[in-house]
Amino acid sequence: MTVGEMMARMSAREFLEWQLFASHSPIGSLRGDMQAARVAQTVAEVNRDSKRRKKPYQLIDFMPDPWQTLRPKRTAADIERDLRAAFGG
Repeated sequence: MTVGEMMARMSAREFLEWQLFASHSPIGSLRGDMQAARVAQTVAEVNRDSKRRKKPYQLIDFMPDPWQTLRPKRTAADIERDLRAAFGG
C-alpha cells in the first residue's frame, strides 16, 4: 500500500491507534531484535556465574546499538491515557 492509498483509506484515529499499538507491542525489525536478544539473554543467564556476576543480565544488554536508547515500556494505563487525551474521552 502506498502512502497515498493509506491516507485515503485510514482515518487519523486509526493511524494513531496503530502507532499506540506498535509502541506497546513492537512489530518489524525491533521485534526481531528483541526476540534474538531474549534468546541471547537466556543463554547468558543460565551460564552466568553468580559469584563473578551477581547482577542478572538485562534484555537491553543484548540489543544492537541503535536500540540502546529505547524508551521505557509503556503500560496499558499510559496508552489509555494517551487515547483519552487524543480523542477527548
